[in-house]
Amino acid sequence: MSMPELVTLILLLAGFEGMESAVTREHQKTYVYGVPAQIRPEWLREELSAIVLFTPTIVAPAADWEIPWLNIITAVAEGADLYVLPGPQDSAASEAGVALLRGLVGETLAQRPCLRGRIISLFPSPSRREVAQLPQQVLKSRNGNDEPHYTPSQAKRFFNENVKFLPHNFTYCRSRETARSRTRSFAE
Repeated sequence: MSMPELVTLILLLAGFEGMESAVTREHQKTYVYGVPAQIRPEWLREELSAIVLFTPTIVAPAADWEIPWLNIITAVAEGADLYVLPGPQDSAASEAGVALLRGLVGETLAQRPCLRGRIISLFPSPSRREVAQLPQQVLKSRNGNDEPHYTPSQAKRFFNENVKFLPHNFTYCRSRETARSRTRSFAE
């Protein structure tokens, strides 16, 4: 008897609304959040193999992360791996999101060193922050919008670049066709 494959949960940042289906598969669920309160507890209640958390582009106080972060860390304590990645670095809010989650990860690992192997921070070091090949550098503009919004083409590039960046032992399905985009397939 084989064990059922567990679900990977991807938490995307504001600007990717309507594109969740491009990276949702049988064992991979994707949701978009703008502020921490939008990370719903029920997303984290099922048995998960991994959580991929992209940094937010909307600045929220650290106190707003208390309950969502507790829910995420509870899922990690129950067996999920947490991969924390920077979202597109195209605004000052993006940098604030990286700093905030870098701090939450650091504080969590200081308090719970037993989670060190389960929480994987994939933030570039400050010396690598401007390296063009990093996935968060793929999207440098929001098409002049003040509100975060990415086109299907931009989303495809961002998702597929992150596939290359994640550890080799982690399965993350590439972006595929969405109802909002053209009819050609995003698959390799």
